[in-house]
Amino acid sequence: MVIEDEKDALFHYAVPILKQNESAGYLFLHASFQPLNEIDGQLWLALAVCLGTAIIIIVFFGYRMSMKYVKPIDYATKVAKQLERGNYDTNHYEELIIETSELNTSMKRLAESLQEMTSTGEMQRDRLQTVIENIGAGIILIDKMGYINLVNRTFRKQFKVQKHIYMHKLYHEAFTHEEIIELIDEIFMTETKVRKFLRLAVDIERRYFQVDGVPILSTDDEWKGIVLVFHDVTETKQLEQMRKILSPMCLTN
Repeated sequence: MVIEDEKDALFHYAVPILKQNESAGYLFLHASFQPLNEIDGQLWLALAVCLGTAIIIIVFFGYRMSMKYVKPIDYATKVAKQLERGNYDTNHYEELIIETSELNTSMKRLAESLQEMTSTGEMQRDRLQTVIENIGAGIILIDKMGYINLVNRTFRKQFKVQKHIYMHKLYHEAFTHEEIIELIDEIFMTETKVRKFLRLAVDIERRYFQVDGVPILSTDDEWKGIVLVFHDVTETKQLEQMRKILSPMCLTN
């Protein structure tokens, strides 16, 4: 039998003493709760320390894993989105770098390479555009769907027209000369180079043009469109006509 005395922080334990199956008395044991309370407190303290240590270790390793794997991946994702938008400025990516890593370094180098390639491409495109605009022949570029994508300055001067009349319009709607439309139709049907000498009306005068139409094919022979080159040979034709007129006169004299 156990008797607890909360007032004195004691518990009493009574054990009956039997002799020949008859009760001969009781043995009483008295003990204090204090040692048990101390042990209980120490157990809870040890449990709290272990739990706190485990939480600290988990947080530490979680932070390390985040810095080593999650953050670089997040950085790479942000850089990839910027590259997808065409933003290759590496100065912008410095703000995204959280920790130097091989992945971050590789992404930055990729951005720098793309920026360099883009700058080089833009420079070459500007140079090519300048050459096309100032070349001595009129140039028209038509895509595979028949839409006009380029009209250079020389062509506009030759035919005394504005750029907006031709740009992004179907060739048979933009051109007013049936001879040019027929030439383009022939190239689309035959997919071969065509050269013709055309006498075309430009305002109130008639001018002579040597027109070269060349199909544009990719490296794998995929049809891309047509380029037309207009050479104004009016002066040459006029000189030939004058020579034809003057030759008989010279022979007569």
